[in-house]
Amino acid sequence: MFSSRAPIGYCVIAENEIATSQGFKNLILNAAISPEYVRDYLLASVDYATANARGTTFKELSGAKFGSLQIPIAPPQEQLRIAARLKEVNSRIRHANAEIVATRDTIRKLRTAVLRAAFSGQLTHDWRRNGVFEPSADLVARTPEIEATVGGRAATDRVVEGGVALRINGSEPPLPDGWSWQSLLRLAKQETGHTPSRATPAYWDGGVPWVGVKDAASHHGRVINATLQTISESGLENSSARLLPKGTILLCRTAASIGHVCRLGRPMTTSQDFAAWVCGPALNPAYLMYLLMGERDLLKRLGRGTAHPTVYLPEIRAFSIALAPLDEQAEIVSRLDVLFERLARIETEVNAAASLAPNFSRRLYDCAFRGQLERQLPDDDDVDAALAQHATDLEENMPKRRVAQRGAPKANDSTLADQLAAKYDVWPASGYSFEDLRETLNGAYDDVRTAIFNELRAGRLMQRFDERRRLMVFVRGDE
Repeated sequence: MFSSRAPIGYCVIAENEIATSQGFKNLILNAAISPEYVRDYLLASVDYATANARGTTFKELSGAKFGSLQIPIAPPQEQLRIAARLKEVNSRIRHANAEIVATRDTIRKLRTAVLRAAFSGQLTHDWRRNGVFEPSADLVARTPEIEATVGGRAATDRVVEGGVALRINGSEPPLPDGWSWQSLLRLAKQETGHTPSRATPAYWDGGVPWVGVKDAASHHGRVINATLQTISESGLENSSARLLPKGTILLCRTAASIGHVCRLGRPMTTSQDFAAWVCGPALNPAYLMYLLMGERDLLKRLGRGTAHPTVYLPEIRAFSIALAPLDEQAEIVSRLDVLFERLARIETEVNAAASLAPNFSRRLYDCAFRGQLERQLPDDDDVDAALAQHATDLEENMPKRRVAQRGAPKANDSTLADQLAAKYDVWPASGYSFEDLRETLNGAYDDVRTAIFNELRAGRLMQRFDERRRLMVFVRGDE
């Protein structure tokens, strides 16, 4: 059973007697042909089948076109050997792909666990035991106040629990010796970005790096030195965009990229989709970047809105972080750099392995159906002779069409116009979609489409957009 429309290319072998909709082309095979062999060939030939399909709303492979597809037939014994080998190798490929998925999940969990350990103080427990350091509270007390952000709404009093090293009001969980909870606004100057007018071409492509959401997604947890888009000096001067210094930490606060964090490797501007922090002397920028990476789940929960969720600035201005002593911040960053580099190397190897599977599968099937996967053996039967031997059996096994009893013509025996006319008395007020009609009318895709267009031109049908189903439907013209 081969699906011939919406979509083309699904293929399975029936284990028992079965009926299908007209969306399938079904093959009852000569006994000299292996069903597994044909299934594997069709699964590997979806592009070939689709190239022979027709249609505008969606493509359909007609019976005539399906019947014209060519398939290389090996001797019956070789077919079985090819199918068995493909089954064996595909089983190994599925196992390898499962291992790749599991490894990626393990890498993700390791990153999460390492960040949790870092910002709960566990990663540097040995360092604190052997080191001498200035408590972070004392460090903050002796550092100058950070320049306050001008304008905008004040920090929210909303309480959001759940972070390890980031909190939004609420309780202050205990921290390791020397650590303290500090308002992020006390440690860094908060900035944001702006998008110069797209209607003024002179504001763009001027060489001033401008960080967008895609840049943050592709540089999550890393330093960014180049951007997909740039603005001009004129665009910078005639907008609210700010040129932020090297080392600034960017946090994406909109849509699916909420929680992506990166660090500027050179002065850049950003869109308004970011919150940015220029760190003061008590806060290591890389420490802040890693801390925010470890809190992505919390940050995503802060997003409000459905179509375009956003973390709003009042929540961001309420951020407090678990601040380690300055020397310990540097030690945490150093250890995380090493561990994340190792995980990145493993991930690169896993991605390389994952990219091999599709190419290997294509090559495997190409070899299989070119006769290069299994050798023919001297006692393999001749293909033509084997097909001829079972030709009679095939005719006898073909399903017999039931003969319609005498009386009124069946809908299937009538023209498509008659079939449509017969539906008018029971036509639902909500209308039929094209797919509904295609499933119930007896006719080829192009013929059904032509019949419906004729009814539209005659005014017996009208089109209407169904908001609930989000598609076009046909309703009676007199409604």
